[in-house]
Amino acid sequence: MIKSNARNLYILFFYPISLVFSYFFHTRKIYLTFLSDAGNIRRSKRTILFFALFIIAFSTNASYISSSKSGNWGTATTWSGSVIPGANDYVTINDDVTVEAGSTYTVTYVTINNNKKLIVNGTLIITGNFEMSSQGDFEMGPNSVVVVKGNVLLGTQTTFSLSSYFIVYGNMTRNSGSNNGSIIANSSHIYIFGTVNVSYSYFTVCNDYGGTTTITTSTTCDAGNFEALISNESTNTNTVISSSIDQNTIDVSNLSTSNSCICTGGSATLTIGDSSSPTQVNLIKWFRNQSLLATQATPINPPYSIRIDQAGTYYAIYRIGSLYYQTNSIVINSAQTPTATISGTASICAGSSTTLSVSLTGSSPWSFTYFDGTNSTNVPSYSGTSPYSITVSPSTTKTYTLTSVSNYCCTGTTSGNATITVGTLVHTNPIIMQ
Repeated sequence: MIKSNARNLYILFFYPISLVFSYFFHTRKIYLTFLSDAGNIRRSKRTILFFALFIIAFSTNASYISSSKSGNWGTATTWSGSVIPGANDYVTINDDVTVEAGSTYTVTYVTINNNKKLIVNGTLIITGNFEMSSQGDFEMGPNSVVVVKGNVLLGTQTTFSLSSYFIVYGNMTRNSGSNNGSIIANSSHIYIFGTVNVSYSYFTVCNDYGGTTTITTSTTCDAGNFEALISNESTNTNTVISSSIDQNTIDVSNLSTSNSCICTGGSATLTIGDSSSPTQVNLIKWFRNQSLLATQATPINPPYSIRIDQAGTYYAIYRIGSLYYQTNSIVINSAQTPTATISGTASICAGSSTTLSVSLTGSSPWSFTYFDGTNSTNVPSYSGTSPYSITVSPSTTKTYTLTSVSNYCCTGTTSGNATITVGTLVHTNPIIMQ
């Protein structure tokens, strides 16, 4: 790193200064101040330009690094100046270079020169473009991940061998010669969010992206755009892949629901945003448990909503222009609608008691309230077996009814009644038998 900083200091500080002074001396004019007379305005503009270039050069940390021999990416001697490329660097592959298994590297730009090879057995993140010159060779090993946040630009007769995750945020294009190389897909997962130009012969992938190619490999692989990545990999624990899923997520507004639980015969409404949401949404795809539920195409007016009647995990993917975006997920639960029926009509003597019975159906736990004509009594949560028994001992005749029943999901229906007639004990004189 010390060598890298020293080299960058020379390239970005002393070299621009030398250019400035070289220019000044060659023109035999040395400007020591920006305060000049009106006749020197033109020369002052030149001075300002040179100092602006100097400031720009000094403020950047980007470097251009090339391989000097074949070897591992993480070995310093593989690279010119013995400096391993960093996140701001533009990398040129002049030899056969290998990204080691288990390693992760981030760079700005990668170019593979003619007849040279880049092998990725670990994780490589390219924040800019990935370019291959004619007859360049790119190979991915098992359990590897390559994420290109810019575009992929391919020369003629290039060879792609993909065995794991290859994710491109931008477009994938190539030269249009007669022999344009091939993509070998071997248990790979290819996701390209932009446009893919694969309609020429001798240039094959595992899935047709809209060109004229067909599946030409016998090995398993899947492919698609941002929408497919979300659908296929939403539970992937790899942080690099997860960040790719999230990279297009914005808050048109979060997905919300009218009900978090649905009872038998009930429904809920899922909504993206509200009436103030952007109107340029031109496609919405609704998903339940990672499977496509419904598609809404233009014209779509906000708020964007759909009625559902099943439990599951829901989210939506929507398109603004040519870009796809994903909402948050919402879990909708379900339950059977509860019912409660009271019974137990009886006659008792004053001071005696009797038992009422409440038959319960639907999902438990239940909460219900019964009424004796004067007072209400609530049973807040009952998870036992049906029926529920209530012991009563009224002092006068009363009729018992149910006023409500519900569970964790919804309110149900009640029925029945129980009248308890309270009799008066009659005292008689005893008959004495002689």
